[in-house]
Amino acid sequence: MKAAVFTGLKRIETQDVPQPKPKPDEVLIRVRAAGVCGSEVHAFIGTHPFRKPPAIMGHEVSGDVVEVGSEVRGISVGDRVIVNPQKVCGTCFYCQSGNSHLCIRKTMMGTPAWTGAFGEFVTSHESCVIKIPDSFSYEEGVMCEPLAVGVHSVKKARVALGEMVLVLGSGAIGLCCIAAARAAGATKILATDAYDFNLELARKVGAGAVFNVRSAGSLGDAVAESLRPEGADVVMVTAGFDPVVAQALVHVRKLGRVALVALFDGALTIAEPFHIGLKELDVIGVHTYEHQDFYTAIELIRDGMVDVKSMVTHVLPIEEAQRALELVHNKTENNAKVILTFK
Repeated sequence: MKAAVFTGLKRIETQDVPQPKPKPDEVLIRVRAAGVCGSEVHAFIGTHPFRKPPAIMGHEVSGDVVEVGSEVRGISVGDRVIVNPQKVCGTCFYCQSGNSHLCIRKTMMGTPAWTGAFGEFVTSHESCVIKIPDSFSYEEGVMCEPLAVGVHSVKKARVALGEMVLVLGSGAIGLCCIAAARAAGATKILATDAYDFNLELARKVGAGAVFNVRSAGSLGDAVAESLRPEGADVVMVTAGFDPVVAQALVHVRKLGRVALVALFDGALTIAEPFHIGLKELDVIGVHTYEHQDFYTAIELIRDGMVDVKSMVTHVLPIEEAQRALELVHNKTENNAKVILTFK
């Protein structure tokens, strides 16, 4: 089969590789679309902790089931599906306590241990496979995964009806957090970013106000004007830079919550840490999603509560995977979500 193989630092090569074969409890999926995630970009530039070459990356996937193993019961050939790209052990402390996304022995799609979706075919354990409505495009199917991150982030941050939310970073995950926060009942959302294009998308998916961090204005003034002078109820950090965390601690109100959603490349240096104690803040870590979050994401898209189509800015053939990774990394063109497709 044809695949885009991560062969080394900043290098993706289109190669012919062996097609994976499903085990008795697995299905074989013909990949129709696969999204480029920030975690793949971190691997591309050599800063991801476990996505290392050589590997076929890609974990945001939608496609068609073309073969099922002898033990598979809930999935059939012809089903249109997406995949929760976390295969868990089911027996560790976290799996047994209802937090399987924190499994200590889980395997992630798009790593050497589980061939990813930047290939024509991918296998998945039946428990990870989720059917999508026939009305969904394959691009909408891909967007269920990043939206599941937004759903999980909003749940962890306990965003409630009537609250005011500041989202620091309006890339693909930031946009999904904005959309999920609006769906959860946030009445005022202020989004920041360094690119006006992203801020335009932020408005489309639910932000009532936006702020370009490269402008000469004051973020504090924008928070006071758009939310309240005391600060946001919840701040969601979706850009993985130290100064952004400092902004979160400054611009959240006393007794507020700060959710760290972004993936940070290295050690985190927190400026103004006294705000955590002085304001009695809850600083919340966010890691991927729970399985149920995918079903919530599907419902939000199906019911028209979240427009994920507006977040998809580029749809490229798999042969242009190198360009896709460079595009997302370098921001050479206005982009939010870049998707690779197969003929």
